[in-house]
Amino acid sequence: MDKIVELSVENFKAVKKADIALNGITVVSGINGCGKSSLSQLLYYSFYYANHFNEIIDSALNDELLRYVEVLRQIEREVNGLTSVNSIILRPVSVADKMKYLQYVEELFTRFLSYRDFVYNQKDEDIINSCKRIVRIIKNMFDDSLDDLDKLLGLFYEEIEALFDGASRDKEKRRYFLLHDYLDFYLKGVYPQKWVIREYGVSFAGGETKSVPLLHYIKRVAYIDTPMIVGSQLTGGKDYWMKLSTLLNDHSQIGEKVPLYKNLTQIMKGEPLIEKDDIRNPKLSYKRDDGKIFDLKDCATGIKSFSILQLLLKNGFLQKDTLLIIDEPEAHLHPQWIVEYARMIVLLHKEIGVKFFVASHSTDMISAIRYIAAKEEVQDKLNFYLAEDSEDTPYEYTYRDLGLDIDPIFKSFNKSLDKIDEYGACE
Repeated sequence: MDKIVELSVENFKAVKKADIALNGITVVSGINGCGKSSLSQLLYYSFYYANHFNEIIDSALNDELLRYVEVLRQIEREVNGLTSVNSIILRPVSVADKMKYLQYVEELFTRFLSYRDFVYNQKDEDIINSCKRIVRIIKNMFDDSLDDLDKLLGLFYEEIEALFDGASRDKEKRRYFLLHDYLDFYLKGVYPQKWVIREYGVSFAGGETKSVPLLHYIKRVAYIDTPMIVGSQLTGGKDYWMKLSTLLNDHSQIGEKVPLYKNLTQIMKGEPLIEKDDIRNPKLSYKRDDGKIFDLKDCATGIKSFSILQLLLKNGFLQKDTLLIIDEPEAHLHPQWIVEYARMIVLLHKEIGVKFFVASHSTDMISAIRYIAAKEEVQDKLNFYLAEDSEDTPYEYTYRDLGLDIDPIFKSFNKSLDKIDEYGACE
């Protein structure tokens, strides 16, 4: 199989070695603690922030502007008598706002110079001292020995302009160290030296990456590690929970007429809705096919599992350039629904092109994906991996590429039967 996107890892948390392709539907299996979730998070954060690289730059720009914004707000208050709530400096900005931002700063400085001359002529000691205080702050920022306010404001303006220009260069060069810092933060400082993710053979994260190319194969990503995220308070926790919650509350209806949407409605005997609560906030509900409506957070976990797929399909998030990372999708599902879920994974890839990275412990899920993919003739885009330990490194796992051979996974599951024999056999 050609590896369009490839993750190569050595010595990352519990993962001793893994070379994993993401060409369509990738399924990984192994015991608890073998690093499946670590790989999922590594993939999620790498793809998410590589595809939102410009947002990283804009966020850094706004952070760097803060010290200038504090002074600009004081000038605004001095000139206007109060802080202008509509001012551009009070809102997050991007590199594209450079001209508008600098124009406002220039106009504000012009007004401040006129205001200073007016105040000094009025000889109101309190107002004069207030104005002098701001001048002293500006001097302290740049040059305590410089008394020419016009030049000081010129330096102020030039530094703000330099920040925008630097951010613009960062967007052009897309230097990897900026993405590295985000990954290091979200992976909690455990940053492996020997890992890399490549698209079409070119690295965009990890390894010796110098710059982050614009991605083509996967442009959007979501990570589902629990269906309990739906309508719950878990959104105050992990970063990817909050981002998934935002996606689920997108009330677009781009995919409502896609045939697979009807398939999901038939499975669930209903569909999720986005309503408004008493204070006009989005509220996820479930409308059963008999017309009754329930708060989705109070529904069965299986309903939540399928609702996530249906909402992401309905609002158009699931596209051919989407990677959906799902940790143990079989959790909380009846065996029949496990097969239905596996079928939806295969059909979403076949009919729309959605890419999947799935971690599973279920024989039903693994075999259903394997044989439904064969029936739907997409097995050439399917690959299984098994995490295996070794005697010399019992707490570290190597991921073996199984291709389409799921027998080794089943053999590893059969160890549970050995345990039943051990603990349940009569003497």
